[in-house]
Amino acid sequence: MADFQALTLFHDLDFDADTESLVLSAQLDDGSGASCIKQTAELRCVEFAGYTPHHLVAALRKGDRPAIATPAWAERVARMAEAKEVSDVEIDVFLGEGGPVLMIRELDGVVFAVRRDRRWRVSTVPKSGGKSITPAYFGSVDLSRATGGSSIGVIISSYSKESCVRSETVELVVMQIEDDELAELGSVIVGIGEWIYTDGRHAPFDPKDPNHYRIQLRPRVQHDGRVRLEIESRHTPKALAKRRHVCGLELTFGDIDQLTGLIGHHRLGDLYRKDEWDDESLPAPDD
Repeated sequence: MADFQALTLFHDLDFDADTESLVLSAQLDDGSGASCIKQTAELRCVEFAGYTPHHLVAALRKGDRPAIATPAWAERVARMAEAKEVSDVEIDVFLGEGGPVLMIRELDGVVFAVRRDRRWRVSTVPKSGGKSITPAYFGSVDLSRATGGSSIGVIISSYSKESCVRSETVELVVMQIEDDELAELGSVIVGIGEWIYTDGRHAPFDPKDPNHYRIQLRPRVQHDGRVRLEIESRHTPKALAKRRHVCGLELTFGDIDQLTGLIGHHRLGDLYRKDEWDDESLPAPDD
């Protein structure tokens, strides 16, 4: 990926036609770009149409955009994507404060990639979405002032379920940008949610659902390097807070409410999850 500003790559299933297509879209350093779809043996490309999967599928399936000559890089990427060893890889692009962040789906989770000085750095520790292979993504933040070195944080969530209760944990994952990789320094819990699955009418963690109790904080780096945490979203219905038992489980919302105690300014090292320091491979927060 040395020549790419960013690359989206995924497989799309057309349920109506019962066919699967390979979709890829990229921009290069020289300003050129293309979006392509491969159906059966044909790779059809148009001028760069973006990174968002739903938009790309709509733009490429309509067929109303003029085709362009297939770039050599597109043919190369398509061959690699169809090789057995990488057939399950998918790449999503997220644009934000930290620049383009690639989330690369693998068999047991996702890794992240960012580009600095015309080189990609890839994280080495896969992150899982819990019951989902892919975590939900909430953005990135430049943490260089907070860590004293080139670093980035990505905000992702995972969820678990027990009986009718779904639990969500949102984390700011802190990664140092090194010469060859993204080295994980630790993580900070910035959101917790509990959601009672009832009749299936609402998607998990729907903030409008009266059976959903959730708080999420937004980290912002100040000029002095401290991190300010402020409320990003809060949904704490009183009726649900009064419930104590549901589907045989005890409901407790204390950990969620305690997040509001973190509102304010902090040194980043003081916020790292304490349970991570049992792992000797991780550096402990600065004293």
